[in-house]
Amino acid sequence: MKLDACTLVLRPRTVGELLDLACRFTFSESAGSNARLGAAVLLPSFALGLAGRYLLEVDAVWLWLLAIPLANWLEAGFTLSLSRHLFGEKLSLGGALKLVLSRLWAFSLAILVKTFMFCLSGIFLIGPFVSWPSGTLVNEAVLLEGASGSASWGRSRNLVQQSNSGFGAAASIFAARVGFVLGLEALGQSLTTDLLQLGKPFGSFYDNGFTPFALLGLLLSVPFTATVRFLFYVDTRTRADGWDIQVKLMAIQAKAHSEEAFT
Repeated sequence: MKLDACTLVLRPRTVGELLDLACRFTFSESAGSNARLGAAVLLPSFALGLAGRYLLEVDAVWLWLLAIPLANWLEAGFTLSLSRHLFGEKLSLGGALKLVLSRLWAFSLAILVKTFMFCLSGIFLIGPFVSWPSGTLVNEAVLLEGASGSASWGRSRNLVQQSNSGFGAAASIFAARVGFVLGLEALGQSLTTDLLQLGKPFGSFYDNGFTPFALLGLLLSVPFTATVRFLFYVDTRTRADGWDIQVKLMAIQAKAHSEEAFT
């Protein structure tokens, strides 16, 4: 990454600041690229989910058990696109998908390892709360640092341990997913019931555990959670490796060179 080309001021930030920045990048600065990526990967996933539920009649529990890891997996393209955008590079839709494919096996293995570690920790009462933050940066470890799928968990754990807000970031990502699911459920039910006067043609998420609105909410959360995760990664590297100090030194060095050239 070209630190001197970063369009974001590199400094340690709180989780609240990271969420605020994530809103700005997701819905404003990166809205165009997110929309293109969404059309390419989120819409087909939505169609597959509906087919699984209404054509194959897959139980809602199994559908969510597949959809939640899938949502994490779908973050890859958004992470790569934002990482290039934030550091002064432009990445086309084709370029983003090509990069995802180049790391597809390692990234898929990393998601499986992450899911397995979380399920394994569930044996103990507080296990998930301990292991859960450790896997927050598995995506970035594989996609941005080239870690293997098996080594990604350890790298993520080491990064998170150098931050004082690992649990807060993990909890924020989880809350965002739940918020999108419940928010789209409420919006969809309001549109069909109050505006279109159709009642509840798909039932209620709270009654049968699944509606197209809830699934759409999960998928629409992907660009936002990918952005939060990546910004947390940048914050962690800034704290651990002094990225903010490096940028300042580069600026001082560049200024000194320009003054020497002028004289």
